[in-house]
Amino acid sequence: MTETKPQIRDNAIDCVGGIMILFMVYRHCLLAGSLLPESIENSILCYPLLFFMHWFFFKGGMYYHETELHVELKKSFDRLLLPYLAFAVIAVVLSAIAHLACEGVSGVKEVILGIPPYLKKEGTVLDNAPLWFLLSLFFARVFFSFSRKLRIPAWIVAAVAFAAGWVQSAASLPVGLYFGNIALGLAFFSLGYILKDKQYEKPFFIGATILYFGLLILWFATGKVSSDFRTNAHSPYLLVSVFSLAGCLFFNNQFKRVTALQNKHLAFIGEHSLIIYVTHFIFLSLITYLNGRFHLLDGRMTFLVSFVLLVIVFPFLLLPGLVRFFNKPNWKWMIGKGRVLTASISEKAALAGVSCVIVAMVAYLLFKAF
Repeated sequence: MTETKPQIRDNAIDCVGGIMILFMVYRHCLLAGSLLPESIENSILCYPLLFFMHWFFFKGGMYYHETELHVELKKSFDRLLLPYLAFAVIAVVLSAIAHLACEGVSGVKEVILGIPPYLKKEGTVLDNAPLWFLLSLFFARVFFSFSRKLRIPAWIVAAVAFAAGWVQSAASLPVGLYFGNIALGLAFFSLGYILKDKQYEKPFFIGATILYFGLLILWFATGKVSSDFRTNAHSPYLLVSVFSLAGCLFFNNQFKRVTALQNKHLAFIGEHSLIIYVTHFIFLSLITYLNGRFHLLDGRMTFLVSFVLLVIVFPFLLLPGLVRFFNKPNWKWMIGKGRVLTASISEKAALAGVSCVIVAMVAYLLFKAF
């Protein structure tokens, strides 16, 4: 087997990734303190980066390299599903230990019984809720690879995926939220693939800048836009998606064109954003649970403590140590760098598996809707 050469990292994109992951952790800290800003007077800290989760799907499409479907299945399993499974188990175990220490066996039972309903609704476990992204990105990558196998133009994939997400949003179908995540994620993944190089052309940059600031002014004028990835009945699906695409292009262009914005610490955080992504919410869940149990801090102090620990200390001081740990041979698989599936999967088996998943998802949608 020939080894593939490691990709040369794009410092500008890593810097944008650093901003997006830090902003995501910041929002989760606000959530822990029950301070998530929805009013117009507080929205100045949230609306400009409304698209932070869209960007990660867009970035995935930018770095997609076409390959055989069975190869993509194995690669996506190792890179996305192994971290998903590993850190879901870790989160549940640590939560069960905390509940056992504070509540006894009944607390452990509560944790275990809470797994199925949340998993069905969100596609993840409550104690590490952000893991939904890894599952959604896995299906987005596999479906996109499947479409490439069928020679379906990427722009058609983007349009169909976007329409599917819009239908679910408009109809408010009573299905798991991850269906909308996968649809919208696939749309932005496809757009990232299409615009990988074109996004830096002047017409795209100018158009994105006009749309970004124009819609940003609209959000401040109305104050009615939810800053969640899962657009819903409370958010204008089309405008939020257009704004998110414009935001992706605007920030990518800014950091690509203005090298003074690039920072080695920010780039380091962006390069290793997956480690922050899969671990930070475990600590945040434990802080929230213990604080709720013993009433140690009020909402603002909970936010402040969480912010200092997870937005400052963790990424800037502790992350280098975690990077060294997870790059050790025995632990690399936990962050998607190891290979567990070594047995070959036939192309027909891979196609059959993807087809079964699609049929099962459509059947589930129809069953829940009617």
